[in-house]
Amino acid sequence: MEDWRYSDMPKDGTVIMRWHKLYKCPIAVYYKERTELHLEWVERTMSNSWPEESFAPEAWMPIPAEPNIKLTYEERVRWFVGKYYETGMETSGMLEALKDKDLDNFEWYDETIKFPTYKSEM
Repeated sequence: MEDWRYSDMPKDGTVIMRWHKLYKCPIAVYYKERTELHLEWVERTMSNSWPEESFAPEAWMPIPAEPNIKLTYEERVRWFVGKYYETGMETSGMLEALKDKDLDNFEWYDETIKFPTYKSEM
């Protein structure tokens, strides 16, 4: 994870991490002009907002990269259907047909296909 920064905090709607002084943890927020409906710093999920005083002064960091999540069997098959078929209508049949197949070395006509195992491989 990147180090905390103490200058040039984006206030253009970019989602960043700020250190919340009361909760003692980083929170993903973005800056928005204060209105009657919300305070300056709005949580990424838009479920909460806080005033500037809630956070460590000037401390922020970019949002870390998404973890490399392992795909489920269904996600791997949906990748294959999306890449090798014109419509998604074949998905339910392919889920059943590929159940006992080696998705890392799948023979498809004249090609050996390796279905992605992790999200970053898609």
